[in-house]
Amino acid sequence: MKKITLMLMLSITTIFAYAQDDVDRELKQMKQELAGGYKQWVWKSQKMKFAIPATMKVTTNNANEFHAKDSENEFAMYVWQNVEVTAEEMKTAVYTVADQYMDNLTMADDHDIDDFEGAYVVGDYQGHKTVFFGLIDKRGGTNFFTMIIFNEADDFSVEQALKIIDSIDRL
Repeated sequence: MKKITLMLMLSITTIFAYAQDDVDRELKQMKQELAGGYKQWVWKSQKMKFAIPATMKVTTNNANEFHAKDSENEFAMYVWQNVEVTAEEMKTAVYTVADQYMDNLTMADDHDIDDFEGAYVVGDYQGHKTVFFGLIDKRGGTNFFTMIIFNEADDFSVEQALKIIDSIDRL
């Protein structure tokens, strides 16, 4: 009986060790992706920070717009302040704009990240896979639209866009 109990305990320990190794490996891979594939940017005028692909070069960085692009992707954030907009109004605006300007809409959902709330839509804009976000500041003050355009037409680009948006935070 002691032998069976000992073997069972060893087996369980081994299973948990492998499971923990898998979790550790995935976390390490995620950290490497963020460290190697993304660069932290600070939008000083808006007191915000976010991570975008390291290959992107900033083309505009002023009080109302942050724009960066590389040969494959484009990121643009347009902000307006001191305009009271509810989350529901922002969501309606996102869905309306997407319906008017985007083709092949494939996904639409509400999105909530820390201090920001709104919605996003995935579709094609001018022939490119595009993820369009509209978010309000829950504390008031800063509202923004973000457009991320990818030359890729797969789900990875949507995941990448969500990583970018989810990286938005206050300074």
